[in-house]
Amino acid sequence: MSTPPDLIASVSGWVAKAEEDYDVASNEAKRGAETPCGTVCFHAQQAVEKYLKALLVLRSVEFPKSHDLSVICDLLPADLGIRPERADLSRASRFAVETRYPDQPESYGMADATWALSFAERLRAEVRAKLPPESLAPGPR
Repeated sequence: MSTPPDLIASVSGWVAKAEEDYDVASNEAKRGAETPCGTVCFHAQQAVEKYLKALLVLRSVEFPKSHDLSVICDLLPADLGIRPERADLSRASRFAVETRYPDQPESYGMADATWALSFAERLRAEVRAKLPPESLAPGPR
């Protein structure tokens, strides 16, 4: 059974936004000592969040406006087989808010940015393998 074009378009929209965040995180992580680590962490989390939401859209699962990756993952149908470690989801979820404001007590370094990008790469690959090929953003990835 083929996926309706309007559903593909909606999923593609989420994928395109996820790819924007993934590209920002990847590119910024290449700056060495000049890497804005909080920015890498933020955009890596956003890429994961949007990819997970793309799967939920594909499966017609309603989801809240939330940056909590555990909440989002709990909504994924079990047959997808995507179940990241809770500790990883919790760690990445913090990047959605704490990295954006100067008054947050947490400071993020290169180890955090490297971990966040690695986590995003793993989840990105896992989710993309579950999405219809026609919904994936064009270009080399």
